[in-house]
Amino acid sequence: MRAAGVEIDDHGQPGPMHVYPPIPTPEGRAARAVIVDRLRDALTPGPIRQAEP
Repeated sequence: MRAAGVEIDDHGQPGPMHVYPPIPTPEGRAARAVIVDRLRDALTPGPIRQAEP
């Protein structure tokens, strides 16, 4: 993904399974919160820029 210019964050943790975000544990809840925040930031429209003359 990086080679394609996509910004990524790796939030691996020692111990939890690789699919821990959907599991109802403190680590899963924290991971889901990060995912939701990143999606919200990516999908929230920013200020509208005026076309340059």
